[in-house]
Amino acid sequence: MLGDSMTFGWGSNETFSTHLERQINQDFQVLNAGIGNTNTYMQINNFFTNFKKYDFDIIILNFFINHFENIKIKNV
Repeated sequence: MLGDSMTFGWGSNETFSTHLERQINQDFQVLNAGIGNTNTYMQINNFFTNFKKYDFDIIILNFFINHFENIKIKNV
């Protein structure tokens, strides 16, 4: 699951990914790739960089309309 702090589980007792994994067939592992303070572009880049070793069948994107804002990343 891709998303921001809501997907990550900030301030929650249970994440979306934990709840989903419990509700579906036990043959599936649900990965939580949520990152706070990011937009969709950043989340997708992170996922395909850091989670490429997994053989995933489905990608679930959790987003809000402001996640499509173009944010310039500055090299320091």
